[in-house]
This record gives sequence, structure tokens and C-alpha cells, in this order.
Amino acid sequence: MRRLLTIGIATAGLLFATAASTAAATAAVPGGRTASVTLTNRHTVGLAVPQSGGFFVCYDWNVGEICVDATGTGYNARYYNFTGNTYLVDFNLVSDSGVRVGDRGAFSAGPGSVHTYFFATGNLGCARVFLYARQAGWQIYSPDDCP
Repeated sequence: MRRLLTIGIATAGLLFATAASTAAATAAVPGGRTASVTLTNRHTVGLAVPQSGGFFVCYDWNVGEICVDATGTGYNARYYNFTGNTYLVDFNLVSDSGVRVGDRGAFSAGPGSVHTYFFATGNLGCARVFLYARQAGWQIYSPDDCP
């Protein structure tokens, strides 16, 4: 059973969604990308909302979906390649305070694949995940998420 899902843009420009039983929400945001909020817990969520982990906040780009889930001990990164292309990509975590953390290096992401990485950094405050395509030359990023 699906229940009412409310999506809106607040005056400050933050996307928010309130869901009771809905598993995902999607809304257009400026810049030609889509903000997708994937819920595994039933909370009010947004682009930068304090939380203790348990769900991802995501942006959909034309080369795939990039997500972050902040926990008290680090940050989960996830990339879903929904294109028909294979890319050599690399996760990086960037906190709002300027701390930059790399993963274990580039990896191949084929069509339809999902890749995850846990940045065991502890609490760096609000942060987002960047995904760099090493050969194709593009980069995408997730919304901010806060532990």
C-alpha cells in the first residue's frame, strides 16, 4: 500500500520529502539533474538533514545515480550505472569543512551495475560523494548528508 508522499522546494531551496510508506521520491532540481531520496526508514529527509544513517540521499545524472548515507562512524557511497556504457570511475568523499578522502582507486562500472564503498572516517560533519570518470572525463556528486 502506498501512502501520500509530499515533495516540495522550501524557500531556502532545499528539497524535502515526507513519506509514511513510500520507498522512494524523485523531484526535479535546478541544473538539469534529479534529486532522488531513497528511504529505508520513514523520516522527513532533505538535501542536508541530520540523521544517524539508514537511508541514502541521491542525485540522478545522465550517467547514473550517486548517493551518500552518513552514519555516526563514516559515510556509505553508492553508484548505480543505469546507462549502456562501461566507465572507469572513482569515489571521493568531500566534507563541507573541506576534508577530502579517496577510496581504494578507480573501478570499472558496467551497464546496470551497483557499486558501494564505506568511508570509515568517523564523523566529518556534512559531506557529499563525488564520482570521477577517469577516462570519460566527467564527474557527478551526491547531495550533502549529515550524521
